[in-house]
Amino acid sequence: MRYAHLDMSSANVDRHASYNKSRIFLVSVLALVTAGMAASIRADIAGELQRLFFDPIDKAHSAEMIGAVLGVPFLGFAITIALGSPLLDIIGMGLLLPVSAVCFILGTLTILLADTISSGAGIYNIMWIGAVITGIGWGLVETVVNPLTATLYPDEKTARLNVLHAWWPGGLIIGGLLSYGMNPDGVKAVDWLTR
Repeated sequence: MRYAHLDMSSANVDRHASYNKSRIFLVSVLALVTAGMAASIRADIAGELQRLFFDPIDKAHSAEMIGAVLGVPFLGFAITIALGSPLLDIIGMGLLLPVSAVCFILGTLTILLADTISSGAGIYNIMWIGAVITGIGWGLVETVVNPLTATLYPDEKTARLNVLHAWWPGGLIIGGLLSYGMNPDGVKAVDWLTR
């Protein structure tokens, strides 16, 4: 009886109704597409990275080095998921998603500019660090977009999460087509489209 003055109908009100859900969902999709594109482009340019950076250092082990650099984003991803998920409510989704963009940009620039940052065998360490930073960006995307989508669409979680995650392979395909089109030794994208 003490709480009879409270309106219990407000308990069923959607706190997120004032948000532009479709725009926030689009940002989540774009973040996941970007993660897929980054993974695809990294894989496509691996041969060039090996030839330019690792062959001069140690040709006998250059394939091992590029393999490690391509695999280490999964470490950054796993660490971020493990640490970021429990801290998500404290830090906030609104901060972590832009930080993921910064990590993608910083990690990619670190990899591409490794030879200007260091020389000799130090290039491997710089590229490894850049790949970890990129993996952290990927992990932050996944840390945010899954609970964000489930929160925005509580009555259609499964359908929205399926649509969201369909864009990961979409990003892989887009990144692969971009890489294919930018390949100076292969067929150009314009030539491919006009055939």
